[in-house]
Amino acid sequence: MMSLEKPEPTAFPANPNNSTGLPANHSQNHPDTQSVRGLATPTRFVFDGKAGEYFGIWIVNILLTLVTLGLYTPWAKVRRLRYFYGHTHYAGERLDFTGIPSRILVGRLIAWTLWGGSALIAKQTAWGGAVLMTLLIVALPWLLRSTYRFTARNSKFSNTRFYYLGSLGKAYQVYLLGALITVASLGLLFPVAYLWHKRYQFDQLTLGQHRFQLTTTVGEVYAAMGVPLLILMIIGGVLAVVFPPLAVLVLLMLYPFMGWIRARLFRTVWSRVRLGEYAFRCDLGSGSYVGTSMMTQAGIVLSLGLLIPWAAITLQRLKVQSLTLETPPIHALQSLQQSEPSAFAEELMDILDLDISL
Repeated sequence: MMSLEKPEPTAFPANPNNSTGLPANHSQNHPDTQSVRGLATPTRFVFDGKAGEYFGIWIVNILLTLVTLGLYTPWAKVRRLRYFYGHTHYAGERLDFTGIPSRILVGRLIAWTLWGGSALIAKQTAWGGAVLMTLLIVALPWLLRSTYRFTARNSKFSNTRFYYLGSLGKAYQVYLLGALITVASLGLLFPVAYLWHKRYQFDQLTLGQHRFQLTTTVGEVYAAMGVPLLILMIIGGVLAVVFPPLAVLVLLMLYPFMGWIRARLFRTVWSRVRLGEYAFRCDLGSGSYVGTSMMTQAGIVLSLGLLIPWAAITLQRLKVQSLTLETPPIHALQSLQQSEPSAFAEELMDILDLDISL
């Protein structure tokens, strides 16, 4: 599938310390700058995808993937992302995904070859599994960083592209150190590692000359995760004391409580995101998210999977439409010049089935 793109405007020189979207020599106290800020008004994101429309894309993707023995998957991926991006809009402008399926196919074939060869070696030798796991752990920061770059480079809003500036050294610092403190603390410092991860995602991302910034504190992350877990432990403890056999009910409560944590984290993160001078806000309700998640999962099970498109559309609408952003003038979003990143890491991340979405 091809995407027709309009010419992008000439970019100002990139300056990490300039988040206003104006030239580096332009004072933030300049009257023009003040007028730009004065135009900012909160605007809600809208997702207008329809389950019936997406079902057609989804079922065709599955059928063609089966017929082509998996070779159609890059085109399926692009069709899926273009649908979700294209039906997400803000202030009258829509997102777009511009990835090229043929390039993704090349990256996917390389990734499958390397992964398959490594897995085969791991099965045939006693030490192969340990070596493969070690290599994956060492390569993970590079894979994540490359995936962020590829996804950002192929995403655009209006005529302005996203760009990811994170360095490889910072990726290793964030993810290897994060894993180390999580294991060493028996999980108690996982919220710290999670916040490092989200900051690495957001703080290195730009939309044109505007840079994203995450201001969430570690205390807010601990509260988002800790409150549901504490309540779950209290319930489990009470049940164990009153009638021990009922303590098994805690296992049945894990899914809704994990949904509660996901909703709280989503709201905690997005309510503290800024795009240059403009602030995001999120009003995702924990109860509505948990209820919708349970309803969609029940629908998927009862329909033997046929309601997967409906579930995806329903949850996407709920999350997207919980977001608002102070409206920056569209002309202030200038595009940075960017090189084409490789699709290989993105495809290997797909094979490993790791969710790295914002």
